[in-house]
Amino acid sequence: FTGKLDKVGVIGLGIIGSRVAENLRRADKHVYVWSRSPKPEPNFLGSAGEVAENSEAVQIFVTNGEALLEVVEGMEPMLDRRHFIINHSTVDVDSTKKAAQIVTGTGAAFLDAPFTGSKIAAEKNGLTYYVGGDAQMLERVKPLLELSASNIVHVGEIGDATVLKIATNMISAATVQVLSEALAVTEAQGVAAEKLLGSVMLNPCSSDLVKRQ
Repeated sequence: FTGKLDKVGVIGLGIIGSRVAENLRRADKHVYVWSRSPKPEPNFLGSAGEVAENSEAVQIFVTNGEALLEVVEGMEPMLDRRHFIINHSTVDVDSTKKAAQIVTGTGAAFLDAPFTGSKIAAEKNGLTYYVGGDAQMLERVKPLLELSASNIVHVGEIGDATVLKIATNMISAATVQVLSEALAVTEAQGVAAEKLLGSVMLNPCSSDLVKRQ
């Protein structure tokens, strides 16, 4: 792995992926992009394989395990020891490990690196990446990840980061569900939603997630 990682691919141009690509362009990287839905983006190529062919590192932001495996299989013929493949998609653990097996079978490196953070965080280089995989490989790509993240946390082996992201998503989902139920209770009793939210802000149950609701 001797490349300078100046040629970077981004696959999946949704809310986060499109902003990561823009951050990379601002850092003077040569950025090549692709998604299943065509986008009016610079250097939009014809396939995931073409992105891999033109890139040293590829950051993947897709919606599910099926899409991840489709992307990785499309890149497989083009991959070799010069490549770093970084999966930022939150998918199931089995798909993460299958993708890693395909990639590492070519000699390329694979990191399991789901993110947390909003559109605004992505725009301001403020994402958090939980990373599973080889620590030395992470050190090699950390300067690249720092172009879109303010926190990069190595959590263990491939699959471990996916497990932790799913677990934190469960906590977030439970928080939003309970907040919705609390709002229903207070409004049913004639108490305005603003009163509940104001009270929560002064309570230990408050959180950044609650404040964004």
